[in-house]
Amino acid sequence: MKTIEKILPLTTPYDIRTLGAGDAPIFLDIETTGLSPDWSHVYLIGCIEPLPDGQWKITQWLAETPFEERRVLTTADTYVSRYAPLIHFNGNRFDLPFLHRRCEELGLSSCFLSKESVDLYQRIKICKKLCGLANNRQKTMEDFLRISREDRYDGGQLISVYHEYVKTGAEELLKLLLLHNEEDIIGMTRLLTMLNYADLLKGRGPLLAGEPELQKGSGNEAQILAFPLTREVPVQTSFRLEQWYGILKEDMLKLRIPLLAGELRYYLPNYRDYYYLPQEDMAIHKSVAAYVDKDYRLKATKDTCYIKKSGIFLPLPEDIVKDIFQVNLGSTLYGEWKEELLFDTGYWEAYLQALFRRLV
Repeated sequence: MKTIEKILPLTTPYDIRTLGAGDAPIFLDIETTGLSPDWSHVYLIGCIEPLPDGQWKITQWLAETPFEERRVLTTADTYVSRYAPLIHFNGNRFDLPFLHRRCEELGLSSCFLSKESVDLYQRIKICKKLCGLANNRQKTMEDFLRISREDRYDGGQLISVYHEYVKTGAEELLKLLLLHNEEDIIGMTRLLTMLNYADLLKGRGPLLAGEPELQKGSGNEAQILAFPLTREVPVQTSFRLEQWYGILKEDMLKLRIPLLAGELRYYLPNYRDYYYLPQEDMAIHKSVAAYVDKDYRLKATKDTCYIKKSGIFLPLPEDIVKDIFQVNLGSTLYGEWKEELLFDTGYWEAYLQALFRRLV
């Protein structure tokens, strides 16, 4: 078995201490000779961990022949058992079950499935729509973040390279195998910045760092608001969601919200307690309807149990306020637009959280 260690000066754009309960995180990635642990084996395990001095340590264990898989597994298992959380990319579906199964096959104990772990893939995949990703592969996300790689192979292409290395021991083949794994584990540390998008979408913690600012060009047809955010995104991205249009850049969201001027309906609850007055086009409570001639009133239905209000309204992503207005029952939800809303950060916190939920 060959053990490779390397110290690198890396910086992480995200506080990894927030990912799990443990205070000694370690990243892990494996290379295998196939997709099934029943007839394939692990030939390379790589880890990267932060050091107290701010640098990072890479450790890789390579089976120079298939017969060294047992030693690679036991060595990595012992090493990783000291750390928590265990961070990986799509490891819940592949790496960890594969490692566990290979340990079972070889009669080895394993900590890989019992440790607290964080699957970056599961946390970041919700960013696909917001970031306009073609898929959720690690290299696709790295391309979005403009992370360049020297490695030009995928895991499947390297299987034949490994078999050739076992036969020849060629140094250039060894470099290819180690480089791919190294860039995968380093890449995971750089992917952490994608969690800023994910945290916005999932509403993890407060979103707003202050009150929104009304931008020039706002008017009765639309309002353009600039929201200071508690998180900074690494790459500018934009989204269009029905009538909303937003641009995320650094720690700012610029959002165009269309306004609707006119008359909308407020639908009253418990329609069975109301009558509808066709001539006035409104509903009134039974206690008041008792004084109205029966020829001028009808029992209210869900569709006719409303009162009307004129004003300026903004669309709502969800029913985040008490007074909801609509053109028709079941249509877009609206709330009243008032200038004093600009100073209500609680309102906008709820508004943005609801809007981001619709982007998932």
